Amino acid sequence: MKQRKSPAGSSLSPVSNLMSGLSLGPVMPETKTTEQATAMLEAVERERDLFAKHRAEIKQRLDDVTEILRQIRLKEEKLDNTHNAIDTKMENMDEMIVHLEFEKTGLVRWKQELQKQHDVNSKQTKKLEKSQAAFQKQSDLVAQLMRQQQETKSLLDAREEEIKSREEALALRELAVKKGEITLVHREQALKAYEQEVQKQINTYLQNENALQERMNGVLSH
Repeated sequence: MKQRKSPAGSSLSPVSNLMSGLSLGPVMPETKTTEQATAMLEAVERERDLFAKHRAEIKQRLDDVTEILRQIRLKEEKLDNTHNAIDTKMENMDEMIVHLEFEKTGLVRWKQELQKQHDVNSKQTKKLEKSQAAFQKQSDLVAQLMRQQQETKSLLDAREEEIKSREEALALRELAVKKGEITLVHREQALKAYEQEVQKQINTYLQNENALQERMNGVLSH
C-alpha cells in the first residue's frame, strides 16, 4: 500500500510533525497546547479513518482475490472434469479403435475364406463341366451305337426276309426237282451253295454283332 504524503511534501505524518513540535519547540501557552492536542486528535482520527478505509479496501481486494481464486478453482475443476471426460472419451475411442481393428481383421479373414471357397467352387464347377461334357460325349456315342444297332437289326431283318424268300424259292426249286425239272445233283449243289451263302451271311452278322457288343462294352466300362 502506498504511503499518503503530507501536504507539505514531508514523509512524516501530521501526528509525527505535531509530536516533533511539542518535543523540540519552546513551552507553549495552555490554549495553544489544547489546540495542538485537538489537532493531533483530529489527525489521529483522520489517520484512523484513512487506515480503516485502506483496510476496507484491502479486505475488499482480498475478497475480490478470493473470489477470483474461487472462480479459478471452479474453472480448474471444470477444466479437470473436461480433461477427465476427454480422457474417458479417448479411452473409449481407443477401445473402439481396437474393436474396429479386431472386426477389420475378422472381415479380412472372412473375405480370404470366401475367396478360397470361391476358388474351390470354381474348380469343382470346371470339373463338373468337364464331367458333363464327357457324359454328353458318351451319351452321343451310345446313341450312335444304338442307331447302328438299329440299322444292323433292320439289315438282319431284311436278310431274314431274303432268307425266307430264298427258302421259299428253294422249296419251289425242290418241288421243281421232284417234278423232274432239275436233277438231284444240281439240287444238292444249289442247296450247298445256298447253305454256304447263308453261313457266310450268318458269320458276317455274328462278326458285326460281336464288334458292336465289344464297342458297347468298351463305352459302358468308361
